Amino acid sequence: MLAFTDVRAGGDLDVYAYKLSPSGQFLWGADGVAISNNVDFDANPVLAELSDGSVAIAYARIPSSGTGAIHIQRRSSAGALLGETVINGATNEKPSFAALVASDNGSFIVQWLRNTASFSSPRHIRAMKFDANGAALWNGGAPVIVYDASSVPIAYQPLLESDGAGGAWLAWHAAPASTFTSRVQRLSSSGAELFPHNGVSVSVEAGVQQLSPSIAPMANGDAIVVFNRRNSAQSQWGVGAQRISASGARLWTDPGVSLAALDGQNESFERVVAFGDGALALYFDNPQTPVPASRLRAARLNPSGAFTWMPAGTVSVSA
Repeated sequence: MLAFTDVRAGGDLDVYAYKLSPSGQFLWGADGVAISNNVDFDANPVLAELSDGSVAIAYARIPSSGTGAIHIQRRSSAGALLGETVINGATNEKPSFAALVASDNGSFIVQWLRNTASFSSPRHIRAMKFDANGAALWNGGAPVIVYDASSVPIAYQPLLESDGAGGAWLAWHAAPASTFTSRVQRLSSSGAELFPHNGVSVSVEAGVQQLSPSIAPMANGDAIVVFNRRNSAQSQWGVGAQRISASGARLWTDPGVSLAALDGQNESFERVVAFGDGALALYFDNPQTPVPASRLRAARLNPSGAFTWMPAGTVSVSA
């Protein structure tokens, strides 16, 4: 299944969704199904298959003036419309950058940014869980405010991952003072913040900024996070990793472990997936900065944060 925007119905972006069989057949028709068709700007669709076999598709509707909204459409496995839920912004606010994961009993969790109408808008992180009929389940119908200490950066997409227990992990970076820090929060199946409000920092390392966290929930309730490290001038780069316990503790020392040293070699696009009882971390590096000659690097970490692939610790997956 995939969802994307195009201009087949006019100059503005509308959302379309497709479902393909294992053999490549178009199960929702050769042209997919139209999720939206209007004169407004509809952006950044995301989808998830739910536990009951239906599909939830979320996107931002951003009108040229007035108030925007997050729209969530539910479709059957055959593509039939089951219903639509709308998360309206406050007056003249334009929420966007939605993320969506499946939860239990056909329910789903949506994360979004409160307002992206202007550079100075309060881009706070909010979340809500909806049942299989699209009814809000948390906080009496009011969104859970995950982060409001400052705005996340403009055009930045926070991450949302299922915790496998009806709740979710969230990861993002922001600079509540002058230094970027990567943070995580875990929400229970009932919407409780399991860590302190505004999340916990994945690393406490003097003079080092942490950006672009990627998160891999573990079966035991912990999560492993890989993130980009930079000096205060953002002229040096490195890669760090941290394991956060189910209670929000940093398990691999407060700074975390270093996958790539902080130096003049550019690293970027960090990603992490659970791998056995540890994790597999991947990232680009550029040994010829500023000449583009990126390599894809990979490191396998054991449960204690030590390298499993030795002696170099990381390997080049491709040149």
